[in-house]
Amino acid sequence: MQRLLFLLAFLSASLAARANVRLPHFFSNNMVLQRDHNIPVWGWADPNEKITVQLRKQTKTVTADATGKWRIDLDAEKAGGPYALSIQGKDTILIQDVLIGDVWICSGQSNMEMQIGEWGFINNYEDEIAAANYPSIRQFIVPKETAAEPQNDVTGGTWEICNPDNAAEFSAVAYFFARELNRELNIPIGLINTTWGGTHVETWTSKAAFESSDAFKTMISGMKTVDLQEFLRQKKAVVQKKIETLQGPAMPTPEEIAAWSTVDYNDANWHAMAVPQLWEQQDLEDFDGIVWLRKTIVLTAEDAGKSATLLLSVIDDNDDTYVNGEKVGSTSGYNVKRKYAIPAGLLKEGKNVIAVRIKDTGGGGGFWGDASAVKLSIGNKVLPLAGTWLYWVESIAESAFKIGPNSYPTLLSNAMLNPLIPYAIKGVIWYQGEANAGRAYQYRTAFPLMINDWRSRWQQGDFPFYFVQLASFNSKNGTSATGSEWAELREAQALTLALPNTGMAVTTDIGD
Repeated sequence: MQRLLFLLAFLSASLAARANVRLPHFFSNNMVLQRDHNIPVWGWADPNEKITVQLRKQTKTVTADATGKWRIDLDAEKAGGPYALSIQGKDTILIQDVLIGDVWICSGQSNMEMQIGEWGFINNYEDEIAAANYPSIRQFIVPKETAAEPQNDVTGGTWEICNPDNAAEFSAVAYFFARELNRELNIPIGLINTTWGGTHVETWTSKAAFESSDAFKTMISGMKTVDLQEFLRQKKAVVQKKIETLQGPAMPTPEEIAAWSTVDYNDANWHAMAVPQLWEQQDLEDFDGIVWLRKTIVLTAEDAGKSATLLLSVIDDNDDTYVNGEKVGSTSGYNVKRKYAIPAGLLKEGKNVIAVRIKDTGGGGGFWGDASAVKLSIGNKVLPLAGTWLYWVESIAESAFKIGPNSYPTLLSNAMLNPLIPYAIKGVIWYQGEANAGRAYQYRTAFPLMINDWRSRWQQGDFPFYFVQLASFNSKNGTSATGSEWAELREAQALTLALPNTGMAVTTDIGD
């Protein structure tokens, strides 16, 4: 018996020792490879191990280098499939149901990340999901990660076939894009979804690109050694110092917080904030946590006692809303419009207080959206509520003391883009810009720098790079007289069309 156990242990160890060939995570079942282009296949094995790759009628062999890295470029293939892709070294990896078609990198912030089934934000989303039966459309979602240095693989993920069971998880923009291409071209479409909501363009750009840029090389030269833990410590100190400057070193007690929604609470020492406008664009830069905002209004006897409707545009991320100390509603979701019914008898003659407790879990925080959608409606009377509100911080989120995608340039370029290169692609679709609106003029330089950086690193020439114009929606309630950061960023996007093989989807005709 002992001899048998020893033999089994020896065989197991031998098999484990031979299981040396490894591929990036996105080389997996159901994958889509790029048609009409050489097909790079790469990975890791034992040093000097012989690797053989087979696809259809092709068989190519290479020897891993001294570190175990290897790469084979298969010849271009026409659209079709399904096929099997075999990678053989001391062991064999067999990838099934491989299609060949067009592969698109789908990237940017939340507008590209937003899924078909997310918050019911897509028109007729349930019908769209039920009809989404396209077996030759596949999506790979890159896991959200940050890294101080370029990574050679993503941390997980699988290729998913588009069907009603999983279509809800497809990027909505990418899905509708792929569906049109699939119908028009009648070829497989692969979507590599590498997105992160609220991210700046700089986090998607490489350090080498910044170093080669006259506009950014001074900035990046001060960041040559990235100690993320030290950076985190400094960030924590800055946030805490900011809050201490605003309201002292002691955070409020539960007893104090309990009074903040009431009419009689004295908020004379609270700070002013413009509504609607994200607080990162005001006093609370780079802040995640819980903040209360209060607005005092005075009503006549005629309006007192009546039922009313309170509209608060949209709030990032979650809110609990009170009127005269009574909770009238709560909503979760950074892009959900707030609408709360105020029952008859709650509003009083004279002073009334609207108090909103906002919890921001990351990215932007606070009110945003259309100023005209921040109002109180009492019968046929409308009281605008946009303008100055008072605020006080309840608590700082632990997430404020973690490394986020915007904590430092290059973090997503390193973790969520670099591992994808040199996967053969058709091009890129991109939907981002809101996060850079506060530095809109700089986007004239930063956005083309990123596009050129991606093209340089991929070494596939000037592949198509298509992006979505920011909607004609809102920016600090901008007008033709006062200006608008979003309009300024739209101008930067239009100027980016000077780069070859770029295209912009115009959205100024559709509003939100």
